[in-house]
Amino acid sequence: MRSLVYLPVCLVLFLLCRTAETSQRSLNCFLKTSNCRINKDRVVDYRVQNAGVCAINAIVLWIKKGKAKCCDPDSEWTKDIMKMVDQKKMSKQNSDPKASPRQNRRKGGKGRKQKKTI
Repeated sequence: MRSLVYLPVCLVLFLLCRTAETSQRSLNCFLKTSNCRINKDRVVDYRVQNAGVCAINAIVLWIKKGKAKCCDPDSEWTKDIMKMVDQKKMSKQNSDPKASPRQNRRKGGKGRKQKKTI
């Protein structure tokens, strides 16, 4: 008799977990691609979406102001955008070396702490 009481509780818990899982997946996955023809300068980054976890293979392009576009991964235009973003990232890493010793010096002297006199 007790098992009949536990059955509805287990069923409700199962449905709650299943709903949470599917709603989480839909927030992170795009379900269809669009014909992406946007200005290349507006693209900031991209992410590869793989089928298996999500329904389709796609490339998610992140545009300025935090917007995202889902593009066809087999499109030549999309591949060109991905190469461009990768090149931007590499040039940014190469142009930002660690701060030189001159930049680390304090303004008030020869790089040494000055004593306060009272």
